[in-house]
Amino acid sequence: MQKKYKYLAMSIIVLPLVFFAAIYGLSAYQMNTHYSPINRDFKVAANADIIEGKRLATIHGCTSDCHGKNAIGQAYHGLSAPNLSQIVHRYTDQELEQTIRQGIRPNGTSLYSMPSETYQYLSDEALSNILAYLRTLPISQNTASMRQPSLEWRWTLLTEGHTPAVDLVKDISPPKHTEQTQPDILGEYLARSICAECHAPSFKGYTGFSPSLIMVNAYDAEAFKQLMLTGIGLGQRDLGLMTQTGRQRLSYLRVDEIRALYHYLHSPDLIETLSVPDK
Repeated sequence: MQKKYKYLAMSIIVLPLVFFAAIYGLSAYQMNTHYSPINRDFKVAANADIIEGKRLATIHGCTSDCHGKNAIGQAYHGLSAPNLSQIVHRYTDQELEQTIRQGIRPNGTSLYSMPSETYQYLSDEALSNILAYLRTLPISQNTASMRQPSLEWRWTLLTEGHTPAVDLVKDISPPKHTEQTQPDILGEYLARSICAECHAPSFKGYTGFSPSLIMVNAYDAEAFKQLMLTGIGLGQRDLGLMTQTGRQRLSYLRVDEIRALYHYLHSPDLIETLSVPDK
């Protein structure tokens, strides 16, 4: 009888350890899948605009949301958003391009929860400006961003699936420069490189998280401008995450950018596309 209880006690201890080890091993195997990036010979321009880079880094959340204040890294929904103040000096220009726009680390593995499906549309000019600015930040020794993915995140990866960032990226050629003179082109560029982060590349939103951008059709130009600059919706509503994003990030958009974005999101072709329900 004593031996029976001994085996039972050992089972109570060993089985959970085996279970947790299996979660760690299987998730590590999946995360260690390797990919081949496209070599675009990207280089940060010698004349990159650091002031513009600061504005763009703010709009795209590099120095606030995901990577924490001043881009020093932080825990992020079970993962760790790395310390950009270190990485921008450790990685080459080409490696940074592949990481940001293609979702592939220098070691060939994919990032997770990195919105490369949005950043893939960033122009070389914009990316140069952002990286030039990030390299002016004080190098922080913060190590909080070096933590391993949480057990909960690993379990979700195996049971529900976290899509590797690289799998969401299309085979496109990013523009060399950000078009500033043609509002229709600028509007689409801004929608794809900013709005799609939260509202999906299709602009139809993520179920349970964000609405389809067809809702912008209810806004006139002035109300839309207020939405972008303050995050306040129609009827002076606080829109939660959108209000926070508007105040912290989108308020740095220029008036001409807001105007171009408004006209693109109101274009008949886009409205027709957004009106068709997904099958």
